[in-house]
Amino acid sequence: MNEDCYDVAIVGAGIVGLATAYEISKRFPQKKVVVLEKENSHSLHQTGRNSGVIHSGIYYKPGSMKAKTCVAGVKKLYSFCEKYHISHKRIGKIIVASNKEEQLYVEHLYKRGLENNVPGIEIIDRKKLREIEEHVDSPLGIWVPTTGIVNYKDVCYKLVELIKSANQNIIFNCHVKKIKSHPNYNSLITKNKIFKSRYFFNCAGLNADYIAKLCGLTPSIRLIPFRGEYYKLVAEQSNLVRGLIYPVPNPKFPFLGVHLTKMIDGSVEIGPNAVLSFKREGYSKASFSMKDFADITSYKGFWKFAFRHWRTGVNEYYRSFSKRAFVQSTKRLLPIVTMKDMVFQKIGVRAQALDLDGNLVDDFCVERSRNALHILNAPSPAATASLAIAESIINMSELI
Repeated sequence: MNEDCYDVAIVGAGIVGLATAYEISKRFPQKKVVVLEKENSHSLHQTGRNSGVIHSGIYYKPGSMKAKTCVAGVKKLYSFCEKYHISHKRIGKIIVASNKEEQLYVEHLYKRGLENNVPGIEIIDRKKLREIEEHVDSPLGIWVPTTGIVNYKDVCYKLVELIKSANQNIIFNCHVKKIKSHPNYNSLITKNKIFKSRYFFNCAGLNADYIAKLCGLTPSIRLIPFRGEYYKLVAEQSNLVRGLIYPVPNPKFPFLGVHLTKMIDGSVEIGPNAVLSFKREGYSKASFSMKDFADITSYKGFWKFAFRHWRTGVNEYYRSFSKRAFVQSTKRLLPIVTMKDMVFQKIGVRAQALDLDGNLVDDFCVERSRNALHILNAPSPAATASLAIAESIINMSELI
């Protein structure tokens, strides 16, 4: 079997993997880098199927990796888009309190944003909410001016171009099947070739824990796939929304809830929900993988989670199969919307880490094995934070 030798290998050509290759190429231009991607193109999974939001950093626990990299990453991402003329809009977001319980959480969320140094945020009343989004009807909310939108595939196209222009390699249809660890390098074994690298970064997203296991690592978490479904407003109703409209999130869950996003092309996307998926890369409601199903149900942490939150799970499944229920969730934010205003659009799958106690891991999770760094949990806001995540994990690694 043929062998190729590199200084650094990166598994996964989603936005975090590509950002890491880009950052290494800038900081260590003498190092030979390869990105290995099992698909026939980049950003086909979480990166290419999210809602395209450039997050501000308001939600995340102060001092967490999510908070630090999101606040730093949003600045880097805007600068990157401006430098390379990537279409984006800094349109701002309102976070809407729909009931008394959510109103109580508004102050907490606002203080968290201040602790995270999110600029320009303010608590606003009904009048100001209606000035920003005339069809919203709520007594209280938060204005977040730094939130924006972008097509993350466009960001990835530019990253690929920059990586290749630095004479680094990206190899598609390259599925890593085995990994052998040696004192000074790793052998990443695919069907037709062996890639030897002095160091490698596991940025495999939905399959990051599988790659970690190939290295002999026993991850402290398990990745559980959640399906997110999106609707959109019919074209003639897209003027009902000017920017981004979000609910106050449930503090017990790392999901932000169904929201409305004015996209780059002027359309309005609604979603996602969060439904347990029985296939990691399953983009239909009927998707099922026996391997993934067994992986989920054999994990003790999953059963603890399911026992604790089964009511929420049932409600999510009901909303998944009932358009009427999905519309009702949307009406909490935009009361004017009706059944005929919304049409089904797409499905994405998010990898969410779960620990042995059944807790959804709220922060990014990074673990080491010999000559390797594994990014095991990088859900939202990983796309926003990708350039800052790349910088952070390179600093954590043994490259420096």
